[in-house]
Order: sequence, then C-alpha cells, then structure tokens
Amino acid sequence: MSSRFAFLSALGLGLLFGSQTFGAEALASNWTRFRGPNGSGLATGPDIPTEWTKGDENWRVKLPGAGHSQPVVWGERIFLRGSNADGTKRSIFCLRVKDGSQEWSYEFDAPADTKHEFSSYGSSTPALDEERVYTIYGTSESGWIKAYTHPGKEMWTVDLGPYKTAHVHGASPIVYRDMVIVSKEVQEGSFIAAFDRKSGKERWRIERENTIASYSTPCVYEPPTSDPRIFFNSRLQGITAVNPLDGKVFWEAKVLQRRSVSSPVLGPGVVVCTNGSGGGGNYLVAVRLGGSGDVTESHVAYKITQAAPYVPTPLFKGDRLYMWNRGGVVTCVNASDGEVIWRGRVGGNYYGSPIAIDDRLYCISKGGEVVVISASDEFKILGRTELGEESNSTPAVAGGRLYVRTLGQLISVGGKDLP
Repeated sequence: MSSRFAFLSALGLGLLFGSQTFGAEALASNWTRFRGPNGSGLATGPDIPTEWTKGDENWRVKLPGAGHSQPVVWGERIFLRGSNADGTKRSIFCLRVKDGSQEWSYEFDAPADTKHEFSSYGSSTPALDEERVYTIYGTSESGWIKAYTHPGKEMWTVDLGPYKTAHVHGASPIVYRDMVIVSKEVQEGSFIAAFDRKSGKERWRIERENTIASYSTPCVYEPPTSDPRIFFNSRLQGITAVNPLDGKVFWEAKVLQRRSVSSPVLGPGVVVCTNGSGGGGNYLVAVRLGGSGDVTESHVAYKITQAAPYVPTPLFKGDRLYMWNRGGVVTCVNASDGEVIWRGRVGGNYYGSPIAIDDRLYCISKGGEVVVISASDEFKILGRTELGEESNSTPAVAGGRLYVRTLGQLISVGGKDLP
C-alpha cells in the first residue's frame, strides 16, 4: 500500500487544472513538446486502434538517425532528433505527415560521450510554436539551443555551455508565451533560463547548485488570479515553482532524495514528481500548489513508495493518477489522496512514458510492444502490438493520428486519410 499524508487541498477539478483543461480541438491539432499539451500526455483520437498489424499502418519509415526523442508535430510536419551509432553525428530532421518522407535535416559533429545502455544520443524532444522548432544539443564539451523555422532555416543559436552528465543529455525545452524555457541540471554549470523565442535573447536565468543530472521537462500552472508558475525537478532543489514572467522563485519543496528522470505533472490541486535509481528506492511525491518559500514540511499532500515509477512520467486523467513503472506494473490511485484503486501487471520493461488517448492508456515497452489498457477504475488490457524493434520513446498524437517511434523507425497509425 502507499504511504501518504493527509491531503489538505479542496480545489475542485474544474479549477485545479486552470489552463490545463484542454478541449478536444486543442488536443487533436498539434503536439508541441514532450508529452504534448503542458506535458499532460492527454490526447484524443477516436480512430486510433488499440492494436494493429503492419497492414493497418498509414506508413512506416526508416529514420535518418536513431534515438528516443518523442516526435513533435505541427500541421504537415513532424520533427525528431537522432544520431549515428556512436553519437559523433547528432541531428534534427523534419518529416512529412502525409507519408513520412524527409523534408530536411541538420547534422553536427559531437564527441563520443559515454552513455547509459538504455539512453540514446537523440533523447531530447524538440519544442514547437507556430513559426519555429527549438532543440537543445548537449555534449560533454559544449551545448546550444537552436531555433529553426518549420521549413528548416536556422534562425538563432545560444551557447548553453557543456552538458556534463553520467548518461548523456536528455531534458527537453518548452515554449511558454513568447519564451523558450530551458532546464539545464547537470554535474556542473547548472541553471534554468528563459530565452526570447524570436531572437534568442536571454530574459532571465537562475543559477542552480545541482551536481547530479536531471532529465525532467518542466510544466506550467496558471492560477486564475495570480502569476503563472513553471515547475522544475532536480535532486537538490526538489520541486521549484518559478514565475516565468520574471524568473523569481515562488517556493521550493525539497522532497527528492535521488535522481529525477521523469517530469513534473499538474494534477488536482497538486504537482507530482518521482525520483529513484537503477537500484530502487523510487517514490512519487505530490505537493500542493500554494505557498511560498520553503514548503517542504507544510505542503506535501501524499507520498507513494510501492511500484512507483523512476523513468516513466505519471499521468493524470480526471481524478485519477496512473503510474506505469519500469517493471510493467501499472497503478491507478485517487488523485486527491493517493489511495490505491488498483494495481496490475502488463509485463515488459518501460523507459518511455504513457499517454492517454480518450479513455485508453498507451505505452511502448523497451522490447517494442505497444500495450494499451483502460483508463478506468478497472484494470483491463485492451490491446498489444509488436513493432518489431526496440523502443524507449513516448507516443505522440496529432490530427487524430498516433505516432510511435522505435530506435530507428517512425510509424503512423489511425486517423482519417489525408489528401
């Protein structure tokens, strides 16, 4: 059972998500960052199947670079990251939604950094707005964030300094209003910063003291009557709530004892994060959204230690929180207090994160199997599809189509036929 603390927030579901209450139209159009709208993983796709064969696919293409980067989609274009086998050639490329054909690519030389066996040299997911795609290149010797137009013209570059990590760079940028937000949590030279998305000019920066790399991608909370907050995870600072308008820190909850790999997720009156290690000790913490200063002792809503994920990011669907851990154990809990509703085993190992398409959860195993379960109060497996190649990536949905990436291929499934 989960260990938990009393939940002290009474925010209603309509208020709690603020700007994270997405209509079907918003969910169906573009997929602009890691895990889609605000990192929620929520999508709609009534024509996306729960299982399929190769003959059911819209198309399947070999990618010009291998990796775990999630595809991001705007209109008729798909953007991904990749690299060659030893990481000495790292790339970003653009494919066409209609048939997966390549429109453009950029490649640059890099040192052959040491990586974790389950990591890749193309793990960071690009971020999109209506004009540009933004991506971070991080190596042991140097790092940049670059902006390209959708048709592939390079617009600006900002030097971020070396990315010294134990397992290669993986954190992803996000776009918020007129800014690109970067979280650089590495062994030395850590900071979080905002850059003007049109020019690359730095808007604000917060130096960080971390010496252990974090791989989290931030999310945003927009209260109805006060300034927005962006949530960042790191081993030393825990969860940090920052005002994106000026870079001032609202509060910190120093609730993490191990490495942060999964990303923070906004839920009913809380933000949750996980931490852990390859050797175990994983747990999830839910922190209430209010407060100021150090809220470590005052704002912890609950903590879950049993079957908590380390790498996969959790997912809120309504008043339920779903955790899909590395060992293929999925847990559904009450989002308000962490009480377990069910726990089931789907099998396999998982380093990508689940997404929800309407009332179904999709996740890809390391072995390359897409497992679909019901997002309900009953544990039920709805489908299994073998992709034929390993994957540590996360699915994406745009325009009613599902995109799943293996190490070296991209597959499009479902949706209506395109002209």
